[in-house]
Order: sequence, then C-alpha cells, then structure tokens
Amino acid sequence: MGNIHPFLKNRITVLRWNEYLNALVIGTKGLGLLIFKDNKVFQINKTKGISGSLVTSLQIKERDIWVGTDNGLTKISFAQNDIQNFSISNITTKNGLISNEVNSLYMYNDLIFAGTNGGLTYFNTKSYLINKIPPPVYISGLSVMQKDTIISNGIELDYDKNEITISYVGLSFKDAGNLEYRYKLEGTTGNWQTTRLTHIQYSKLAPGDYNFIVYASNENGVWSKTPAKISFVIHPAFWQTIWFRLLFILFIIAIVTMIYLYRLKIIKERNKLSQKANKYMLLSMGKQLNPHFIFNSLNAIQGFIFKNDKQSSNEYISEFALLMRKTLYNSQNDFIPLADEIELLTSYIKLEVMRFNNKFTYEITVDKQLEIANWKIPPFILQPYIENAILHGLRYKDETGHLILKLNYVNNHILCSVEDNGIGREKSEIINKENRKGHISMASKITDNRINMINSLHNFNISMKYFDLQNENGLATGTRVDFVFPVIL
Repeated sequence: MGNIHPFLKNRITVLRWNEYLNALVIGTKGLGLLIFKDNKVFQINKTKGISGSLVTSLQIKERDIWVGTDNGLTKISFAQNDIQNFSISNITTKNGLISNEVNSLYMYNDLIFAGTNGGLTYFNTKSYLINKIPPPVYISGLSVMQKDTIISNGIELDYDKNEITISYVGLSFKDAGNLEYRYKLEGTTGNWQTTRLTHIQYSKLAPGDYNFIVYASNENGVWSKTPAKISFVIHPAFWQTIWFRLLFILFIIAIVTMIYLYRLKIIKERNKLSQKANKYMLLSMGKQLNPHFIFNSLNAIQGFIFKNDKQSSNEYISEFALLMRKTLYNSQNDFIPLADEIELLTSYIKLEVMRFNNKFTYEITVDKQLEIANWKIPPFILQPYIENAILHGLRYKDETGHLILKLNYVNNHILCSVEDNGIGREKSEIINKENRKGHISMASKITDNRINMINSLHNFNISMKYFDLQNENGLATGTRVDFVFPVIL
C-alpha cells in the first residue's frame, strides 16, 4: 500500500474497516486521519477540524467515526455514503475529558470509553452535550500603517500604504475564548492558515487586489457556515503602472535609436576623416617618392659611377633601397614606432648629404627617456620639413650648413625639432619667386592638412610651430620647426 500514495508511507498507528463508507480508515502519526477508498486517499487533518495530528485509536459505528488523538477526542459524522460530506465535533477537557491525550478507545452499545493519560473517561454518545451551533464571525477592525481605518469593502490604498492589520471576532456564548480561526488572503500565494489570534498583519504587500476571508470554529470544532470577508486594493506607484513601463520602454528604445544614429553619424564622419587622412598620407608619401626626387637620386648614383666612385655608389644605392623599403612599409600603418621613423629620416638625410656632396652636416639626438621601440607617431610628418630645411635653407648657404633633428620627452609629450642654420624663410621665399617655384611649399601644406585630419580622427592635439632664428643684429641664422606629439603606444 505504501507504493500507492505518498501519504501511506507515513507511520500508521491504527486501521479500521468502515462498512458504511466501504472504505479503510487509517490513523497516522502526523497526518491525521486517512480514508482509503477506490484506490484514492482522502485526508482529514487539523486544518479540516480534527483535534490532533497524531491518531492513537479509532472506533466506528455506522456513519460515525470516533478518533482518539494526542489533543482530544473527535467525532466525524458522514452524510450518506460520501467521504467528502461530513461534520466534525471535538471533545476535550473543556467538555469533560480527564486529559486531552487519548491513548485508546472502546465502544459498547452507546457507551464510549476513552483511556487517557489522566485515567478513564466514558459517556453516552446519544446524551452528551456538544455545541453544534456554528459561531458567526465578523471583521472587527482594520488599520493601515498602524492607523485605524473605517471598515469598508473595496477600500483603495496608495502603493506606500501596504501594511495592513485585520482584526476579527467569532461569537460563542459558551466558550468565546476557545475559538479557532481559519483564514486566507486571496491575491497572494498563501494557503489556508489556522490560529487562535484575533488579528493578522500583512506587511509590504505588492500592488494588487486582495480579499481576506476568515472562518471561526467553536470548542467542538463546528465551523462557521459563512465567512467574514473584506476586500481592498493597493494601487501601484506611477512607475509600476503598465502605461509608465510602456513609456519607459519607448523612451529606452528612443534613446538607443538616438545613440545608434549618433554613433552611425560619428562612424561615417570618422570614415570620411580616415579617408582624408589616408589621402594626405598617400600624398605625403607621393611627395617623398616624387619622380623629381627619384630622378635626382638616380642622377647622383650615375654621377658616382661616372667618377668610378664604387664605394659612394654602393652606399647611395643601399641607403636609397632602405629608404624605399621603409617608405613602403611605413605607408601600411597609421602609426609607426619612433625607431622606424628615425631610421627612415636618417636614410633620407644621408642620401641628401651624399647628393649635395657634403654641403651640410647633420646630427640626430634622441632623449634617453623616449621609448623609441614602443612609442609611436604618424609617418611622413617630419620628412617634408627636413626636405624644406635642406632644399630651401641649407642649399643656398655659401658655407657648409648644419641640420639638427632633436627628439625630447617634455611634459609627457614627444617634442621633435627640425633646425637648420640656412638662409631663413624670408630670403628663401625671394629666391623661390625669382625661380618661379611657388609649388615647393605643397608638401608642407599637405602635411599640415594631414595633421588636422589626424587630430580630428583620433582626438589628438599634434601641433607644429615655426621659429625664425636670428642673431643679435636681427639677421636670419636659420629656421626651426617644433612638433609636439602625444605619447601613443
């Protein structure tokens, strides 16, 4: 039988067959009374009115079942042959039992004998007095947030008025202090609860519709026919309402859409800036690899060959090849290590020194604080200004000129200076006009535009500034161009 229903796995204390019900009546330890009929189990426990959960003994007479428990004696009377249609009355010390701990029962004709911890009790089942009057029950008080409120159905409360205390009372002229109550709050997940208290408190109730129901039971376990009820509504806060949630969802969708469109706009603008930056980088590289420069380099190589200067021609060819290779390699990256930029500029300067037959000397100094292998700068920024220093400053100088490239670490930035002791910018412009070479400044103009594009695209602040060098007499002694780069890893 234990495999038929989980209830039957509980400890069974007593078994009796009921001819009237055509069912097996089972007493248990903890589950009250079980009735097994047609392979189904029906439970009658304390919630349904039985005096105790531990059944110690049973006596059956036709449609009546007498149940001895650890908390009194219970009479269950069934109507017709229906196990779900019954009435319950309880007999305890308040009705004459010596003790509520009933250990055994015996029935002889209309007499029932109850063996208890306090001794033997017996009475006539037809003449003993049982209070069969169901006690009426009423709602006697209502408080909200610990303040008394007028009792009325359908009371409406704000979301923050969610602490409710409901008081109730059952009427019994014989033993009003021994009433038991069964209650439930519809609108929550709670089940039926039993208590002897005459009030119940609910805290932090969620917004919703609620209906409180309570029954009362007299000392003999006779329950009210009609419950007492009270209903109330807790309105949600405005942010808990459906319309607010819908508006909030629409607001989030609108914000996300705006952010998406803004990001899309930024991406398009960045793509345009990137295209322009790439365009100017290609132009810068083109200026570095312009046909005029290549032609002059080939002429220089040819000159060394005609002079049978194999060492110079080999050195020039090696430097020229290195310059071409580094230029093509650097053109594939937006930023290159300082070491690569220094190597490229060194090759370029060496070629120009050889091409102009040592018309100028040069020096390159690098601050030891600079991490030239890791820190990066955009390629093709410095070369056009070194070219200008050579072609328009040192080239026209009567004596040997000098070119200086300095790279220093200043205020968390990279300071690059290109300095020459040539004829100065003012005199150079006069010579260029005379030679009708106004196009010579194009490389610097392209580089200036490229710097602006890089600053906009990457939110950098790369800056460039010219300095016209003069002696104490105000005469031009050369030009210096300073570049300030952020540290880029």
